[in-house]
Amino acid sequence: MTFADTLAAMSGLTHETGQQGHAPQGLTFGLGDMVAANAATLATLEHLIREQGGHVGLSQLEAMSAHLGTALIETLLPAEATGEGATAGPLTLRTSGEDRWLTVGVTTSAHFTEAVAAVVGDSTDDPVLALTTTAARSDGDALAAALQQQGVPAYAVRDGRDLVATDPQLAARNFYPVQQHPLAGEVQVEGIVAHLSTTPARIVSPAPLLGQHTDELLEEILGLDHDRIRHLHDLGVLE
Repeated sequence: MTFADTLAAMSGLTHETGQQGHAPQGLTFGLGDMVAANAATLATLEHLIREQGGHVGLSQLEAMSAHLGTALIETLLPAEATGEGATAGPLTLRTSGEDRWLTVGVTTSAHFTEAVAAVVGDSTDDPVLALTTTAARSDGDALAAALQQQGVPAYAVRDGRDLVATDPQLAARNFYPVQQHPLAGEVQVEGIVAHLSTTPARIVSPAPLLGQHTDELLEEILGLDHDRIRHLHDLGVLE
């Protein structure tokens, strides 16, 4: 048995949620559970494709470590580089609006300086300060797009509402389809992550009400007839 939060810390993923000089904030959900479940599913599918039985030995720690990507490599690099290898970033900058932020990825110092000059419209000896000042009075999405046009990885930080309502990437993939709930009305729900060509999936119904499928399950799984189910209702057993 393993626990996602513990394994997130052991794998190094929790460390990635902190900025320089600040303690890590940690994850707000059990990401390790999903990562491990995905890995186990892929292993099972491999057996099905090969039409062979087998044993799957899964390490949640290893599965999570595999998702660190370039962050794992960055730990092997010197804290400060000079010359052509000098780098700028990552940065987290406050933008206009209440609690709005922009993240800027790692690039070479020379490239970063040129890109900032193009974005702010003037050359500068301190590109970080220039970008910080510009960000404070700029829309995060617009500034991110401008930096991307210059080849600098940047994206506005999203909160939960942003992801549902405004994120263009998720909207393009119809990630939050609308379902009609009998009590809540129209509700946007989390959609299907993987878009498969031959076996597409979609969300076809909202979250069920408490006890909505009780009769159906009693009939289909336990084989109870309608009279027996009605008798159980009358006794209050199914309340």
